[in-house]
Amino acid sequence: AGDWSSDVCSSDLMFRITKVLNHNTVLAVKDKSTQEYLIVGKGIGFGKKVTQTVEMSPEYSLYAVSQTRDRGLAKDE
Repeated sequence: AGDWSSDVCSSDLMFRITKVLNHNTVLAVKDKSTQEYLIVGKGIGFGKKVTQTVEMSPEYSLYAVSQTRDRGLAKDE
């Protein structure tokens, strides 16, 4: 789950890629921040490598990645 923030979608923001998930999705951090973001956009991950930077664009969706919580074990029913 993530949070969308319209003021974050400024074209002057640069993100450093921490993991390429597929051609259209990357995990990245903003500048020297430790906050991780999921960025989704057509072709954003194509040909990209970890540590490369990507510039935020209006057609990309940006989600803040929050820490997951332990939900316990799944039960067979």
